[in-house]
Amino acid sequence: MKKYTPFIIMLLLPIILQAQNVTIRAVNQPAAIVFRSIVEQTGMNFVYSSELLKDMKVSVNVKDKSLKQTLSEIFKGSDIEYRIKGKNVILTRRQPKKKEDKKVAKRQNVTLYPSSITVPKMLEEVVVVSRLEAPAVETAEIGAKKLTAQEIINTPVMFGESDVIKALQMQPGISEGQEGLAGMNVHGGNADENLCMLDNVPLYQVNHFAGLFSAFNAEAIRYIDFFKSSIPAKYDGRLSSYLDVRTKNGNPDGHHGSAKLGLTSGSFNIDGPIGRRTTYSVALRRSWFDVLSIPMLAIINSSSDDEKIRFRYAFMDLNAKVTHRFSNKATAFASVYFGNDILKTGSSDKEQPQTGWYDDDKADFHWGNLVAQTGLNYKFKPEMSAEFTAAYTRYFSGMTHDWLSKETTGENTVESHSVTKTRNNINDW
Repeated sequence: MKKYTPFIIMLLLPIILQAQNVTIRAVNQPAAIVFRSIVEQTGMNFVYSSELLKDMKVSVNVKDKSLKQTLSEIFKGSDIEYRIKGKNVILTRRQPKKKEDKKVAKRQNVTLYPSSITVPKMLEEVVVVSRLEAPAVETAEIGAKKLTAQEIINTPVMFGESDVIKALQMQPGISEGQEGLAGMNVHGGNADENLCMLDNVPLYQVNHFAGLFSAFNAEAIRYIDFFKSSIPAKYDGRLSSYLDVRTKNGNPDGHHGSAKLGLTSGSFNIDGPIGRRTTYSVALRRSWFDVLSIPMLAIINSSSDDEKIRFRYAFMDLNAKVTHRFSNKATAFASVYFGNDILKTGSSDKEQPQTGWYDDDKADFHWGNLVAQTGLNYKFKPEMSAEFTAAYTRYFSGMTHDWLSKETTGENTVESHSVTKTRNNINDW
């Protein structure tokens, strides 16, 4: 029975979606805004011509009614009719009924096809569905830009690694800090004048590999909000720009995942449902620089008998998120992000048999971010909602320098050993 469960869910999904009730109150509102509220509550898509609802205003007041009852209330007294097909609500203009012509037609055109010619067949109906989350024509914000995950992935970048910052560098008024690096100067400002947020929580270290890559894994992103001018007052703290990266929720329809192996890093992500109302999403990315450096170091060290060089660099990003939907109005979430860079360098000299001299120098560096948060999104009514969040963000960096030197003269051995450690942290609640 378990192996047939996914197929049963897929067959019943359109019925379940249609059975979701709708609560909406609108007075002389544009039809597109009303439909967007219905889409958020039911998951259905509206398919219609842009000319069909041009300048159409809607007034409706329904509470906990079915989708069909809501649509009937909206289009009551209009010449627009609807039909539900799968997850799509298709809107068309009602055609006026033609009066029957009682006169007998005296002439009729008939087209005959010879038996050697195939009679052309009518093509089946093709429905093209598109959802525009934030149309630019419906907002008065200047200098605001919303990028989806697909737009970021499609942006050509060095080494083929999708990158949020490098996608933004393509926007007008933004220039690269240095060629090929993931820094940006907005309207002539400095890189430290940009405020970067992850799900509305500050992120202090936003680069990997000295700025060659950003700390945002494109596989975990739903969309980004970016303001390069006319920054709203609630986004205070920076002079040049404001960037908020929103991570994606899990897919309630089934478990999905992908794996990617690039020139410099590999990534893996998976998401899906946990029960009926809970979803999860996990994305992991790690670089291959330490693996690629092994043969290079082996060649360099084989050419020298006295000195051995150490070098290792790697970075990783982990995004995990769990979302639970209590109702159409209330949704809770909890998420964790961890990013870390590791750099190990140093050298060691082979011990000299005559003098017993030996030198070993090691330096270990690490830096990164940790963000943990939980929150609740609540919709009081279609035009007013709130987000309550409790979050902890931490930036950390450290260095350990270990130096050992010894020399033997006769029966005496002189040894010097020093260890230096530094730690830096920023903790925000």
